[in-house]
Amino acid sequence: MKLRADYRIDFAPQWALGLRADLPFLGKNPISSDNPDGNYLYGVGDADIQAALVHELDARWAAGFGARLTPPTGGDVLGTGRWQIMPGVAVRS
Repeated sequence: MKLRADYRIDFAPQWALGLRADLPFLGKNPISSDNPDGNYLYGVGDADIQAALVHELDARWAAGFGARLTPPTGGDVLGTGRWQIMPGVAVRS
């Protein structure tokens, strides 16, 4: 299950900033020294935050760029344990 929030900020005609935040709720059964039997563990995974700046050129064309930031919020078992950032570029026709 994932808790998600989306928000759009319109700056000027044809310019917008899109924001998204996700908070996943997970169930995993990892085998480790702390969990040798592989019992299911439940909790919050790594949250992520996204932002994208989009320019609508006309009714058909748009272009934008942004990034997704994932901090290590899920801990060692349910998350990756590291910071991640992923840039993105998109064109719509």
